[in-house]
Amino acid sequence: MLVEWTAVLWIYIMQLKLMNKKEIIQKVIDSHKKREELLDKFQELFGFSDDGAFYDTIFQLEDLNLKLASQLIGDECEWLEWYIYENKCGENGYEAGYEGNLIPIKSIDNLLELIDNGKVNNDNTKRNI
Repeated sequence: MLVEWTAVLWIYIMQLKLMNKKEIIQKVIDSHKKREELLDKFQELFGFSDDGAFYDTIFQLEDLNLKLASQLIGDECEWLEWYIYENKCGENGYEAGYEGNLIPIKSIDNLLELIDNGKVNNDNTKRNI
């Protein structure tokens, strides 16, 4: 079973590496939304709460997916995670930036601009939300 999961993970990583940054982010967002729907349906059917081994495993897989995607897109400040969980994939339209230069983050393009701005500013920046 471990060999099968390792093969699936390897194939997934290879697929991500062939995508551009925008496609990677969209894939992560789509995966997150599908996970949300799946967990909602499981909760309706079986009355699960959001704790326990099942949920822990699902959230660990999503966390691994986010970390992998963040590495591939060069996100060193966890903006992708913020974008998905706190900014609700851009729906909230929160502003974020560096050194007080805030921009509304409503789309994947805005997110990529934010990530790229962090690379330009490098270690001397203060992340602002």
